[in-house]
This record gives sequence, structure tokens and C-alpha cells, in this order.
Amino acid sequence: MSADEEKTIYLLGKNVPSRLHGLAAPLTGVNQIHEAVQAAEAAADWVTLDQQSAEALLKQSFMHMMARPDHQLGNLLLQEPPSLASIAVAQQAFSAVAWTNSRKGWLPLAELLEVLHAPNRANLLIGGMVDPHTHTLTVYRGDSSQVTVPLSVFKRTADGGAPVFNDFRVIDYGHAVRFGRYESATDAILYEGDPAYRRSVNARRRAEERTFGASLRRLRSQRRLRQSDFPGVAARTIIRIENGEIDNPHTETLGLIAKRLGVRPNAIGTY
Repeated sequence: MSADEEKTIYLLGKNVPSRLHGLAAPLTGVNQIHEAVQAAEAAADWVTLDQQSAEALLKQSFMHMMARPDHQLGNLLLQEPPSLASIAVAQQAFSAVAWTNSRKGWLPLAELLEVLHAPNRANLLIGGMVDPHTHTLTVYRGDSSQVTVPLSVFKRTADGGAPVFNDFRVIDYGHAVRFGRYESATDAILYEGDPAYRRSVNARRRAEERTFGASLRRLRSQRRLRQSDFPGVAARTIIRIENGEIDNPHTETLGLIAKRLGVRPNAIGTY
């Protein structure tokens, strides 16, 4: 299915607002769920709003999987996840399964459904969660694929603003995320965490700028670092590299720059 084709979205839960019926097909009973599972396309999206509806869907999907083991049901979004054991079943029955550790981790429902219909849904976010144990953020895109980035990529702003990681939300129809008052654009997260996305962006940029210095400038901006933020390397040296005055920095200089940026020296040129 191409990105600009309409897809079927099923919405399961109690008291689904009527204003959302134009964006999704509400399923409120076991019979409706059973019929939808039998007829579902492989590209369908399923959004469950509570544990009861999730468990009802998974029961029907398991029976369907036993009868048709080669037919996956599409993408499943669990706004209130069931038990871990049930998630294991979901991962067998559905092509992709997304869940978070808090309802706050999802876009507001109306915005989420809009994103699922959007032609550019793969470049927008619908939800995510912060893991304080691994110090990572995992986000789900509108096509249900996921990207994980380290929390260390979210640097303090120039005015000292810092992210509050225990207050995470996806905002602005999936175009940004918020940690307290701190915001980061979706583009920046995908650029950091998805090499394919980064390559596609840079393919356009490199039509105009193909130098090592341009790559360094992009990566430095991505890390929110100033030209004077490289211990052991003079700001003037960074400026000269970025301006193309130095094409091949000394190995020691390159190592110091890469260490501050948190990448391998040979990776700088990929940004």
C-alpha cells in the first residue's frame, strides 16, 4: 500500500466519540470484532482504548491466527496495554505492535487518527515512552515503525532550558515532542535515530553541500554545540573546517571532535 492510499482504522473501546467515526470504524462488541478480524486487510490499523477491548481483540485475533497462521492483521496500537503475556500473542498476530507506559505517551486521539491517515505518516509521531533505566526515548511513527534514541541527544538550550524526561508528550499532530517545557522537533529525532531518514535528508542537502565541513556543521547543530564547545580544539579550527578551509583535519584533531560529538570519526561525514 502506498503512503497516499486510505487505510482502514478500527477503534475499539467504550464510548467512542461520534465525531471520530469519520476517521475510524468503531467496534463495540464481540461480534463486530470477530467480523472485522475475519475481513481485515494486512495494512489495517487497530487502536484499542482500554485493556478490556485489547483483550477482546487479542482473543479473536489468536483464534484467527490459529486458523490462518499466514495472515497478519496489520498494526496494533495499545493505549492501555494488557499483560506482557498477551503482548506476546499480539506480536504474532499483528505486523507491528505499539504500546506505552502511560496514556500521556500518545497523541490526543483525534490527532492520532489524523496522523494515521496522513500521506506523510511515516515522518510523524503518534506516541512514545521514556525508559529511565536505559536512558532512552522510543517513539512510534504513523506507520507504526519505531525509533529509539539516547536521552543524551536532548541538550540544554542556549537559555539553560533542560528536558524533564518524566513529563513526556507527543504534540502538534506528531511534529514535535515535549519534555516539560522543553520541545524537540520530530525531524531532529528521526534524523538522529533513523539512518535511512538521515540519508534521505542529507541526499537533498548534499546536492548543495557535499563537504566534510558541511557534515560537521550539521552534526554540531544537531548536538546543539557551539564552535567553542570542543575541548582541545580551537573554535577557529572548527570554523575553518566548516568553511572548507581545512579539508582533512589531523587525526588527533578529528578524534577530539568525534569524541565531543559522541560518534566515530568516520561517521561524521555521513551527517
